Amino acid sequence: MTRFFSLFLVITVFICSLSVFYFYHSLTEKKKVNLELKVEKNETVKSVIKKLKENKVIENEIPLYIYAKFSRASVKTGCYKLEGELSPLEILKKLSTGSPCLVKITIREGDD
Repeated sequence: MTRFFSLFLVITVFICSLSVFYFYHSLTEKKKVNLELKVEKNETVKSVIKKLKENKVIENEIPLYIYAKFSRASVKTGCYKLEGELSPLEILKKLSTGSPCLVKITIREGDD
């Protein structure tokens, strides 16, 4: 009986370790990103993460959603330009801190 329990415990620890590794790897793996993302007013974190998945910025939305839920992350309204090598955690941080893309406007002097 104790041998069965020991085997069960070892298998459980192994599966938990693999799950933690997968979760950590999914959140920290950097990927080349080039996307302009618009976050609407009152849009949820879940819908923004779904947009990231649809645009192939992240491969799996579940680890990022779980992390966002436990860290109580929220997203700020705006237009975001995501460029370069970014991990899902870095993307979530950009969307949470609210550093939207800026648009340069030039007003030329008129004749009047």
